[in-house]
Amino acid sequence: MSRLTSVCARLLRQLFGCLLCFVVWSLWTLLIAALGIQAWIAVRHEIVLPGPLLRIVERHLSTPSYRVTLGHAAFDPSGNLVIQGLEIELPGFEGPVLRAGQIQTRLDPWGLFVGHPNAHRLAVTGAEILYPSQLSPTGRPEAIVHNLDAVLRFEGNRVEIDALSGMAGPVALSAHGAIALAPLRGPPSATIAGFDAARAVGATISFLRKAANITPKLDALKGARLDLRLFPSPVAGALVDADFSASRLEIVTPHPVETGPFHLTTRFPLAGRVSARVIARLRLGSLSTAEGSTGGVTARLVATWSPHAHTFVPLRADLSAVGIRFMDTDVDALELSARPAPLPAIAFEAQASVADARLAAQGTIIPSLRSGSFTFDAVAGNGLEALVSKRIHRDLGRFVTFSRPGHASGSVRLLPGGKLASAQAWVDVHHLVAHEVPLDRISGHVWFDGHTFLADHAVVLQGDNVARGSYEMDVKTHDFRFLLSGFLRPPDIEGWFKPWWPALWKNFAFPTAAPAANIDIQGRWRFPALTTVFVGVDARNPVVREVPFDEVHTRVYSHGHDVDALSVNALRKEGSVRGWFTRTFDMDKSEWQSIDFDMTTSVDLAECARIIHKVGPEILA
Repeated sequence: MSRLTSVCARLLRQLFGCLLCFVVWSLWTLLIAALGIQAWIAVRHEIVLPGPLLRIVERHLSTPSYRVTLGHAAFDPSGNLVIQGLEIELPGFEGPVLRAGQIQTRLDPWGLFVGHPNAHRLAVTGAEILYPSQLSPTGRPEAIVHNLDAVLRFEGNRVEIDALSGMAGPVALSAHGAIALAPLRGPPSATIAGFDAARAVGATISFLRKAANITPKLDALKGARLDLRLFPSPVAGALVDADFSASRLEIVTPHPVETGPFHLTTRFPLAGRVSARVIARLRLGSLSTAEGSTGGVTARLVATWSPHAHTFVPLRADLSAVGIRFMDTDVDALELSARPAPLPAIAFEAQASVADARLAAQGTIIPSLRSGSFTFDAVAGNGLEALVSKRIHRDLGRFVTFSRPGHASGSVRLLPGGKLASAQAWVDVHHLVAHEVPLDRISGHVWFDGHTFLADHAVVLQGDNVARGSYEMDVKTHDFRFLLSGFLRPPDIEGWFKPWWPALWKNFAFPTAAPAANIDIQGRWRFPALTTVFVGVDARNPVVREVPFDEVHTRVYSHGHDVDALSVNALRKEGSVRGWFTRTFDMDKSEWQSIDFDMTTSVDLAECARIIHKVGPEILA
């Protein structure tokens, strides 16, 4: 047994001796190799990754959602890594969606040694974001953003953007600030280096599809610039202050539009599942279209933006403009506010100054149907009247002119298609001339449905004339009806009913006071023969054909140019005249054709004969 033990001991000593010799020689070999590598690095200053190793890195960086290819990669002992020719492609799309000329970063050597490389700084130059050919408007891969340079720093749970600049078509881009990474991360099982790869790819494809519709239109911008400032947010990744400006916008089709310098500012959340309120402000130096132009526009939009659901819900829009010219109409100023009502309606408030008018309106409209209802308040005069006359190619000044603006307030209701359902207003106007009749004041309620015009509760003041009543007219047939009651000298409104009305009243005078009158006039404008008049007059101290009376009470019916005095009761100190008369008139000869009367009187017949002109003295002789 002792001999066996001795043999085993010698064998173990030999084995350990050989193993120790192998370790020593291996260590020296490694040291010599390391020394050679160090010497080679000292000469070359970098290590270029060979092709096989580069393919391993590409497979490590790629996922089922996207593929990464590298053109060249090199690093030095201090941890600096330079990658050139990086491209990222998406499955199902031809060509890269991201291309970078060069990416430079510095890796933590210790993290690299333990298998967790950490990049604290990333510098990108010559990067491009591209359409795949399937999404490109031209069918060829084209750059959405080009000449993109950026310097990024990774500090803990956020990314610092030290600098970022590039071009999106003619728009110069710049950005700086910081982004919190937590809101951008998905479930740990789906993340690559803390990011949800599938979610990021889906967002990228959505962005590319939208950009394909937008970027071709950017050529209309001249001297455009977009500046972004990002503030880290624990729930939204970042709050972005966007500042967009341009010296000019020129659109040719489908409708020509040209603007002067404009400036748009807004703040919105970058990401997150929480909706946020967004406020955008626009200042526009000028705006010109085929229909008109404006000297300056200021706008403000308040909306709710949900980055996760990609929903944008407008809450309120405010617009103000000055120096507007629209369809040959000059508007001094316009202010408009709108907000969503129960969809699809929009509630609005508007104010405008045009000509000498001040207009205000509020209500709801449905733009898709061109329908809605609104109330209005207006102060307007001759300036607005001239404007409307020009638009409808008809001189309204022949019907009414104003010494000073009048006031109206009412409401309008529109049916689908913009057809007028009804419009009504209370009107109050001082010192006007209505169809050659000067009036001190007219007030009342007016109503119009596109076919019938009605003015009721009307009050008309003219000197000591005070009348109340209504006026109704069919605007298509021009049929009308007046109903007036009050104290009124009939000759004072002769301008409305020329020539037959002056002829009817030319032999009457009311020197002391306007008579109490009730008038019912109906007919068709421009057809005097179709006009009928019922007049009741109760007058004190009237003069009939230079014959004075203490009182006259009469009821007169006129049709065409014939007059029926249905009842006459005239009083003088010495007696009265009671009865009736009928007079017919020959318009061709401009003279009476006949007169019939039945009178009972206690007044001197010579006086009565003066009333019946020409034939009176002969008949009563």
